[in-house]
Amino acid sequence: MGWNSTLVPVPDGSMADYLASLEKVIATPYTTYHPAHGGPIADGPGYARALLAHREMRNQQIRMAVKAGVDTPEELQRRIYPVVEWKLAVAARMTLMAHLEYLEGRGEIRIKRQLLGTKLAPA
Repeated sequence: MGWNSTLVPVPDGSMADYLASLEKVIATPYTTYHPAHGGPIADGPGYARALLAHREMRNQQIRMAVKAGVDTPEELQRRIYPVVEWKLAVAARMTLMAHLEYLEGRGEIRIKRQLLGTKLAPA
């Protein structure tokens, strides 16, 4: 998207794939990007680097929160998005879940899916 970071919805979206695609477009020789949504981006690599940095910042926030004792996705969402419009709350939750799955896949956190909810823990 040419105006914001994109939604990476779980279970269909993969944060690992999204981050890899950003790295791939950054490595191309093109400077102007023409996204599917929004107008042309004159400094495409700079924009993609900013998106990548934003996602890494979010990963770091999650790592730190889980290490500090945040142990549910709901608590994590309240910590990371303390003020979010109700219409964006579902998108925020889906994106957080994509980040959690990414970090779990890298062995950086543990996710325990239980009958009464999901629990998070440091790896």
